[in-house]
Amino acid sequence: MKYLHKRLIQRSKILEKFFFENEKNISELFVDVENSISNSGKLILIGNGGSFAIAQHISAEFTGRFVKERDSIPSFVLGSNPSSFSAISNDYGYENSFSREFSSLANKKDILIAMSVSGKSKNILKTLEASKVKSIKSYFLTGQSKEKINVEKILGTNLITVPSSETAIVQEIHFTILHELCNFIDENYSSLKNL
Repeated sequence: MKYLHKRLIQRSKILEKFFFENEKNISELFVDVENSISNSGKLILIGNGGSFAIAQHISAEFTGRFVKERDSIPSFVLGSNPSSFSAISNDYGYENSFSREFSSLANKKDILIAMSVSGKSKNILKTLEASKVKSIKSYFLTGQSKEKINVEKILGTNLITVPSSETAIVQEIHFTILHELCNFIDENYSSLKNL
């Protein structure tokens, strides 16, 4: 089928370009998560919509297991408690739906992975601001936006941008990165301390 073939070729080209340009940043993400876990930290994930679903899936790989049998690794997704999420959104505005919860649960040993295809989601940006205030290392996975957002400088986060503005492609590549993170942690689990 020509349509499917064309789409798969397009995805493979974007994926190849992305990993070539971001290999260093992705490697740093993997090592930083490994260091956080080895120092009794936890992985905190956030996203909206499809990105929220990806965050839940990846967190489950940490607290459950990915492939290898191992102890549970601490991880959670902001916004997973509907009562808390709706109360915070109602009382403090949707833009604070994640950041208020984050401020109460996160500490300097933790690491935050945030996802937003557009890179402009207010509740994600507010949480990145909160991570900067609390000196918690963060990574921001985004897609290509028409407007250049200097979040690295403003929010002190590590930006990883997929060279596409198509939501499905961006989310698929975010998922690929995070599944490879799970594999990396599995492969290096025996060297992690204090679990």
